[in-house]
Amino acid sequence: MIGIDFKTASAFAAALALAACQTSPTGVATESASAPISAQSALRPYYQGLKTGLPVAPAGVSLASDETLTRFAFGSCVNENL
Repeated sequence: MIGIDFKTASAFAAALALAACQTSPTGVATESASAPISAQSALRPYYQGLKTGLPVAPAGVSLASDETLTRFAFGSCVNENL
């Protein structure tokens, strides 16, 4: 049996795990990349993608004159303050 105690083995395993999380030099951000200055500017590309990815009803669609509106639902879970 090798004379390594549990603390030493745990510390070694933790060091290996942390070393695996490090990025390579190619993964380092360049100086030209800048962080967004606000949450709104960071989320703007996400919301732009939503507008192009969601289905939109055609304009001017109306209910037929002989049909009765029996249900109306409204929901909103996106609060865009852009």
